[in-house]
Amino acid sequence: MKILDTTLRDGSYVNNFSFTLDETRFFTRELSRLGLELIEVGHGIGLGATEKGISPAVETDQDYMKAAALAVEESGSQKAKWGMFCIPGIAELNHIDLAHDHNMGFIRIGVTVEDINLARSFVEKSKKLGLYVCVNFMKSYTSSPQEFSAAVAQAASFGADIAYLVDSAGTMVPADVEDYFRTVRRNSILPLGFHGHNNLGLANINAYTAYNEGAGIVDVSMQGMGRCTGNTSTEHFLALLGKQGIAHNLDPIGLMDLSEKYVRPKLTDIGIDSVDVACGLAGFHSSYMSVIKKYSLEYDIDPRRLIIELCKETRDAAPEKLVKEKAEIIKKQDKAIAYQHAFPLDKYFGSEQMVLSEMKNLRGYLFKTLNGASDCVTDLISGENRSRDDISKTVNRIIAFFQENGLVTGDKVMLKLPNSFGLFCIYLACLKYRCVAVPVSPSSSDDDIAYFKSITDPKIFISDADFLNTLPEEEANFSTNYDNKEDLFLISFTSGTTGKPKAIVHKAEAILGNAAEFNASTGSSPDDRLLHILPMHYMAGILNTIICPMLAGAEIVMDNNFSAITALTFWKKVIENQVTTFWLSPTMASSIMQLDKNGEINAYIQENALKIFVGTSPLSYKLKDKFEQKYPGVELLESYGLSELLLVSSNIPTSITTKKNPNIKGSVGRLLPSCNVEIREDGKIHIKTPFAFKEYLGAQTDLFDEEGYFYTGDIGYVKENRLYITGREKDLIIKGGINISPKSIEETLLECEQIEDVAVVGFTSEFYGEDIAAFVIAKNSAATEDDIKHFCKSNIPKQLRPTVIKFVEDFPKNANGKLQKSKLVEMLED
Repeated sequence: MKILDTTLRDGSYVNNFSFTLDETRFFTRELSRLGLELIEVGHGIGLGATEKGISPAVETDQDYMKAAALAVEESGSQKAKWGMFCIPGIAELNHIDLAHDHNMGFIRIGVTVEDINLARSFVEKSKKLGLYVCVNFMKSYTSSPQEFSAAVAQAASFGADIAYLVDSAGTMVPADVEDYFRTVRRNSILPLGFHGHNNLGLANINAYTAYNEGAGIVDVSMQGMGRCTGNTSTEHFLALLGKQGIAHNLDPIGLMDLSEKYVRPKLTDIGIDSVDVACGLAGFHSSYMSVIKKYSLEYDIDPRRLIIELCKETRDAAPEKLVKEKAEIIKKQDKAIAYQHAFPLDKYFGSEQMVLSEMKNLRGYLFKTLNGASDCVTDLISGENRSRDDISKTVNRIIAFFQENGLVTGDKVMLKLPNSFGLFCIYLACLKYRCVAVPVSPSSSDDDIAYFKSITDPKIFISDADFLNTLPEEEANFSTNYDNKEDLFLISFTSGTTGKPKAIVHKAEAILGNAAEFNASTGSSPDDRLLHILPMHYMAGILNTIICPMLAGAEIVMDNNFSAITALTFWKKVIENQVTTFWLSPTMASSIMQLDKNGEINAYIQENALKIFVGTSPLSYKLKDKFEQKYPGVELLESYGLSELLLVSSNIPTSITTKKNPNIKGSVGRLLPSCNVEIREDGKIHIKTPFAFKEYLGAQTDLFDEEGYFYTGDIGYVKENRLYITGREKDLIIKGGINISPKSIEETLLECEQIEDVAVVGFTSEFYGEDIAAFVIAKNSAATEDDIKHFCKSNIPKQLRPTVIKFVEDFPKNANGKLQKSKLVEMLED
């Protein structure tokens, strides 16, 4: 058995991630001299945390690497290795390259049992570099020993050298440790390590139990210094081994001296914290403490009791809605008790399951990535490749133009431009200079522009497609900070299908936070190459296909807005540019499929896992099935969002789903961690999210209810954290007092072999109030109304059957490609 010291990593939670380079070098050198072979350093949350603004440490990852490498060399030890921790999604693969370049000896990859597939690329990358690879299963106790054992087997198949049983909440007892170890031993030969926390005072005996069960590595820290109540303590564990006469190569007296003289003075939080004990009792991970704090204060109840009651239902997370329900129940039971909050809940910071929307300074992080000669944008429109340096220089020249024109923070820039590198850079310039971008469709009429200007009052208006050639040669020289979370970034317009378009105002931090959370949820990374074919004046063309990939460090292949012409060469461009991901609307997916006659993409798909996200309008079962049948190995990943709330949910790539938690047909995906949904009367969907818009400019202000929920206008339900949309409230047909969803009728009609596409609407009826009409795009001219009615009679209940069938060649759509059902109703009235 080897002993791994994690004082400098897990212990950094205690001092707010403030170990200096001198301290890192000193402790690593001394631990090496005293016989430690494995020493973990760096940010408590792991590689990439500081870079992405997550509770930044006082030093950078690279500086910690240099300090540790120098320390091991100075120690003269031939056995000592230093290593770092990483969580996929916060860390990226390039971080491992960087650490390897500084002679790192081992890497610890933190995932949950459920998300084991996230570890695969990190394990494989690390093994190629010759590192010793540990897979740490955070919160292991939330999975059964059998599930844990299966995940260990997967880690072994990826090439890991060891897997870890991690008692993140300090909730396990020795019998639990025995059970997990013995279950794994029956099914796998991969060595197991143990990382314990001390919430119930059992970290040391649990570590000793793990040793007796054959642990390959046990983690310790001096003085037990670590998150929450701390870890297995070096001093106690070595004393236990000595008491049993178990030999090791460490100097226990020397380690005690080092610990008492240099580590003990850092520990100011002395004594037993009963909230920590409650966490251990219930199996609650302290990373979710902010929600407990919020509702225990709001309802004036005991946080310990709230933790315990919550964990009777779940230990995997702390869904805000469930926490609130439990708080309400406790408050009703304890009406007469006014609870005094004497517990230091504010000590909880950082987490292994950090919600990425809580990152600090996302703007600063984004612009920090814009340096270097590596390609960032492949511009198919101009035929040029643009490096990160090119983008940075162009952005700064645009800012110089802004300055010449007297723009200051908060000024609005109206943009009437087609997809282009220029428009791309103007968005980034607005974000950096803290101006507000106001994009409008390039096809907007003079009357449209006059209306848009009247409600937004832009400082300047840019419509020259050759804009970049008019910029100053000199780059702007300015400094700013991004501390103001109220900075605005974007005003987008609704499609105006029900009246004049509304101007939707968005904050910079909301858009960036939404992008960060979507990226983390869907596994977006610097390895992605995204093909951008959405209209760049449209929200999805900004958030989904500019901000998301830029924040992920991915490359963008930029093309003109999708059209029938670009559809003909779509797959060719995917292949030639080695594209790995893109966004489509259902209409685009249908067009691509119909115009592809030779299936040239199928060979490419077999060698490259494509991530194809679908948004902007509902994806029918029929289209999804046809697309996936034509292109085996591809999955259309439907998502859900609104211009007002941004991305709310998404299905995720098969490569990072699990058998326990797969994508489910009919769902628009799993909710992003910060998005809370309430289903109210008649299935109406209300959503609360930190990414919500600020306001409709110059319009109504009572947009959110007292609890901060926004009514979406959609109908549906939530099951197992997945969202299902069954229709739009305004599309509901009320026939004879019965609410009828057009979507369910449309899905059935699409099963008819003679129907290519269909739209169902309600129309006025003297007898029923409303009746049902179906507008049909037929597959061929031989289809008749009787054919469709015969199909309906056999497949649709009588009260749901369309009484009117109308054949059309196409459906009316707005500039963004969305179906306009109101115009179909008008056709009936005409």
